[in-house]
Amino acid sequence: MKFKALIQAIEAGADEALMLDVNGFVSTCNSTNFFIVKNGIVFTSTGQYCMNGIT
Repeated sequence: MKFKALIQAIEAGADEALMLDVNGFVSTCNSTNFFIVKNGIVFTSTGQYCMNGIT
């Protein structure tokens, strides 16, 4: 699944694919970590739906 998302992202002109959890929220990326900093607060996924291993 993660490779399909990356292929789709590359075909669309992106460098990375955001992977969503079963609820549609950002869970992880194909090969990088993803987080948002807003108003000095860091937001990231819970890790519940992240892929096993180091990405």
